[in-house]
Amino acid sequence: MSDRVPTLVLPGFGAGDGSTVGLRTGLSLAGHPTHRWNVGRNSGLGETLSAALRDRLLELVARHERPIALVGWSLGGIHAWALANRFPAQVEQVITLGSPLRTMADVSVPAAIPLTSIWSRNDRVVGWRNASIDDGYRRENIEVRSTHATLGFDPAVVAAVVDRLGQSPADWQPFRRPGWMRSAFPRSSGSA
Repeated sequence: MSDRVPTLVLPGFGAGDGSTVGLRTGLSLAGHPTHRWNVGRNSGLGETLSAALRDRLLELVARHERPIALVGWSLGGIHAWALANRFPAQVEQVITLGSPLRTMADVSVPAAIPLTSIWSRNDRVVGWRNASIDDGYRRENIEVRSTHATLGFDPAVVAAVVDRLGQSPADWQPFRRPGWMRSAFPRSSGSA
């Protein structure tokens, strides 16, 4: 198990830190130093927001004196993926929740950084095929039963994120559905 990894949580399009309170609370209760993104509402993709996120990432890395994890919901996951691509030495892992990763084919997270995509077939905002990734070395999909709007509040999602944050990148293992929540995860992993 990894020690408790500092984690930056990024909200979806049009949302701010208030939308991630449930997720951040769950991660904090599990012992992970958890941080808001502190840049207002997620206004989309743009250089101003990109620069603010870069500054926030570097601030947290300096504060904790180590790489941090990025957890992004929807468009927040795209921001997390882009940050990891630009600053791989500062990012321990990336976890996305219902993020349209397939639309970002030109962005690739270095293989040294574990990437987990959590998605749902019940998501009517981002289709599961767009949110799933190709399984591979330190790459995995975790299917849940949430809707897009409930991904950040679903206990199964929070449990999966906590589990993933507990993985050391040096000894990373794929997600295993916990027995007490097995029915919350339709598949153990995989996109098909």
